[in-house]
Amino acid sequence: MDHGPSLENLSLPDGSTVRCAWLIPITSAEVRYKKKHGLEALEERFEAGGLDYLDPHRASVC
Repeated sequence: MDHGPSLENLSLPDGSTVRCAWLIPITSAEVRYKKKHGLEALEERFEAGGLDYLDPHRASVC
């Protein structure tokens, strides 16, 4: 899935920018992993595991 600045920032015709915040549900195991190893490490697990952000029934990556 595409992600990053192209989806986070929307430029409007008047020159202003709207910033979109991502809300991604994570499991309790992923919360513990993030607290211990940091957000970047958790995001790397998401990438390595091919996380499907749109699947509410996905398995934990941790």
